[in-house]
Amino acid sequence: MKEADAASLVLSVTEERVGPSLYHLTATVRQGKTAQDLEELMNREVSRLQTDPVTQGELLRARNTALRAMAAQRESTLLLASRLAEGAASYNDPQRR
Repeated sequence: MKEADAASLVLSVTEERVGPSLYHLTATVRQGKTAQDLEELMNREVSRLQTDPVTQGELLRARNTALRAMAAQRESTLLLASRLAEGAASYNDPQRR
């Protein structure tokens, strides 16, 4: 999707909860592109992921992004408090994150 330059932002989110969760793909259409073009591009990419393996480069980028996010989260006391509360409420174990 990056090569097509159709989105200014793309996010993928898995809701963390006990039991079944939802997976969201969200994208912001870049100026000069249409939502329909971006939706078609996203659908093609999801179809590709169902048949072709993820490349090593894609895995490395995802790993580095996750590591950066985890490092940033550890600096936030509010996020730490939220995680502790979530672990306590959902799993009866505040240390589970």
